[in-house]
Amino acid sequence: MLFIFFSPSISATERSLLYPDQGILDLRGTQLDEQSYQNLNGEWRFHWEKLIDPLNREHVFSQDPGLLVQVPSYWNSYTLNGEKLPGMGYGSYSLTILLPSNFESMLCFDIPVFDVAYTMYLNDWLIDSNGKVGTSREEEEPWYEPSSFCFVPDSDTLHLLIQVSNFHHRRGGFWKSIYAGGSEKVTGKMEHRRMYNYSTIGILFFFF
Repeated sequence: MLFIFFSPSISATERSLLYPDQGILDLRGTQLDEQSYQNLNGEWRFHWEKLIDPLNREHVFSQDPGLLVQVPSYWNSYTLNGEKLPGMGYGSYSLTILLPSNFESMLCFDIPVFDVAYTMYLNDWLIDSNGKVGTSREEEEPWYEPSSFCFVPDSDTLHLLIQVSNFHHRRGGFWKSIYAGGSEKVTGKMEHRRMYNYSTIGILFFFF
């Protein structure tokens, strides 16, 4: 599996294909190309107070399927055993993506800011992190920075696992969309965002 990392991330007008349902995004009937670009908004699985080890995820999922939650969202909007979750704590988000058979093109992900630290795995590979995830305020190191990465899938099934913790903000989770698409589309949008950031910085310096 080949990974190529980019930062910072970008925002864009979405062109949605399908939406995750019950923790699965089925793209097998779609035509993915360099211009494909969509958000991953929809129904993910979420395990509260569990930082799931990617090598142990199948066992955990067989014992506890977790909550079905809408993302992007903060987890204090989720209900567990009849009670809403607090803003501070930790948990794991997961999503399975089914790709068209024999898909061999570059696929890119655009990762937003999480509150307040995360570690991301794709098919058990560590692909991205921000700050240091922890189970307490002392363990956690918050950080806010979007990022992006591209890779060539070696399987038509992708398992996305994201450990998130928050002990420094009043709400935890991720409140912006994750995007996925062709490398040409994502890198083009990244360059657009980079130029926008440079222009904004220039204007601020001018006024200063």
